[in-house]
Amino acid sequence: MANDNSKGIYPKEHYTHDQAVKELLVLYKSADKRHYTDLFLSGLNRPTLNGGFGAYALMKNFTEHTHVYEGEIPKDYPDMVGCEICGSYLTGGYTDWPMTHDIYMLHGNNALCIYDRVYVLRKCNVLDKPSAIKPQDFAMFAEIISFLQAAEPKNKIQTVATKLKTADFYQPLTDSIKAHNKSGVSMVKDTTALRIKTILETLGLCGILHSEEQRGFFFESINVNKTPSPSSKSNWYYPVDFWRGQDGIDWNAFDYWFGDYEELKSLRNNR
Repeated sequence: MANDNSKGIYPKEHYTHDQAVKELLVLYKSADKRHYTDLFLSGLNRPTLNGGFGAYALMKNFTEHTHVYEGEIPKDYPDMVGCEICGSYLTGGYTDWPMTHDIYMLHGNNALCIYDRVYVLRKCNVLDKPSAIKPQDFAMFAEIISFLQAAEPKNKIQTVATKLKTADFYQPLTDSIKAHNKSGVSMVKDTTALRIKTILETLGLCGILHSEEQRGFFFESINVNKTPSPSSKSNWYYPVDFWRGQDGIDWNAFDYWFGDYEELKSLRNNR
């Protein structure tokens, strides 16, 4: 099996919480913001999407700290206690097998755990500059923003995601993703609905989509395991699950990440 590592084929990394925190801060300091936004934009309208931007955005207010746990440590699983500051276990790591690669490098999943984030930043920091961002990538991003701006005041993020099925990019992207799934290149099967969900959640993690009360990681350091939810039935990441149409676009956060792109200047002018 592709993910069978009984023979030690795939590199495995193990860290204590404090080692991972230090490694993350080193990786973040050496990272280039434009590299990560380019990775994000260049994959929007293609069959694969790199997940590095979400991981990078989560680091904006991440601070050095040691593992803190205020409860009683279980005797049977002493390492499996979440840090009160970041939410990650006392020890952890990753195995660099194909499934891990596909989840984060091809399907855009956001790495909330610090150990997964180490993996993603390690991989993405050394990636070559992504291929040129195509006009259709910028067009798709602009169309998503326009749908968000047009949302009714009480619309939830799921409502916008559903309405995006009528967007110009939706059917061509669907065809592209289906062809990629059939190719067998990736072990993980994607759908257009999941891709849109990932993109909108990433816009929440980077501070572009949030409510006034629940502003998210762009503004402060937050324990990913202690984020609130507007409903027990919500399956959206924080903070975008609190977003409503009346909250609109946070243009300060937008400019922080995408303000240098001339191709997106018209979006900023039409805010």
